[in-house]
Amino acid sequence: MSWLDFLMKRKDSTYFFDLNLGVNVSERVQMKEMALSVCASYIARVISRSEFRVLNNGKNERSKWYYKLNVKPNTSQTATTFWHFAMETLIRENELLIIKSDTDDLLIAESYVRKEYALFEDVFSQVVVKNYQFERTFKRSEVIFIELGNHKLNDFIEGLWADYGDLLSFLIATQKRNGQVRATIETDLNSKLDDNVQNKNKTLIENIKNAIANSPVAIIPTNNRMKYSESSTSSKVSNQSIEEIIKLRSSYLDDVAIMLGIPPTLLRAEKADESENWVLFIENCIEPLVSRLNDELSAQLFDEKEYLEGKEIKIIHSQKKSLFDLASSIDKLISSGAFTRNEVRKELNYESVEEGDEFFITKNYERTVKGGEDE
Repeated sequence: MSWLDFLMKRKDSTYFFDLNLGVNVSERVQMKEMALSVCASYIARVISRSEFRVLNNGKNERSKWYYKLNVKPNTSQTATTFWHFAMETLIRENELLIIKSDTDDLLIAESYVRKEYALFEDVFSQVVVKNYQFERTFKRSEVIFIELGNHKLNDFIEGLWADYGDLLSFLIATQKRNGQVRATIETDLNSKLDDNVQNKNKTLIENIKNAIANSPVAIIPTNNRMKYSESSTSSKVSNQSIEEIIKLRSSYLDDVAIMLGIPPTLLRAEKADESENWVLFIENCIEPLVSRLNDELSAQLFDEKEYLEGKEIKIIHSQKKSLFDLASSIDKLISSGAFTRNEVRKELNYESVEEGDEFFITKNYERTVKGGEDE
């Protein structure tokens, strides 16, 4: 009879197979959540630093809504905190619901039920804000509701993670095995293994494991019933496995960023082609998002008459280029008579000025007749 046969026949021998060796097979790095958080936070920081202007016929109006949108949307949040949380919610959930209280405070809904109609306004019910559920329902015209329009984003991220996650789990498991301490314990099977002996052996093995895991110097006690021996499991591919894990995480983050319109080099703070990548980020990610916000805020904060009279919301996000970098281009646009000063100021997000709608043209752009005669 072999020692394994002998061991399997003992009714109390199962204790050898249920030892807690500190291996959690369900442990897994949630790289998917990390990648989405990084990208959502990057977009939210740009929007939260923006200025929400209330324009009245092109003039910046310091009204109640200007204060609400730029300083204090509600009694508990500043504008920066409010818009940062709002944009993260929009990116993560693909939609954002902001309700107005009786005092015109702006509140971000954490959960709600939306009932859609074909010929009537949509209705929002069971709206929850900070664990408080509103008993009333809200009509579509009473709320600020923004949809990102990218309904396949979550499906894409989930599908992408299915491939990356399996590969990452394999690499992490391999890396753990590379540095794993493996040992064997010889026990005298001829002695009686009663409950008292089993408990003592379990305690001894647990103390050995803790000493090896937590102490730089571990002293292993042995006796005539138990002997401890250790084998090295170092691997030549240990460093290679770590590099592969880092590359895999970076590759997954890049794919999620591209899906959201963020050049990956901006997330890594690389200086190469930073200006060009920033322009791409503004055009492909921020501008479409700002356009949705402008339209929705203008439609919900002003009625039709106010909007037709020139009232609207315009979000001014941060720019990379300064006016000094654009000075030469501005001079050519105005001096050639192609655009007025106010038209240029509008493109640069500045208010119009008096007499700024006149065209100017310098002498070198004026038309002359052959022979030097003036027309």
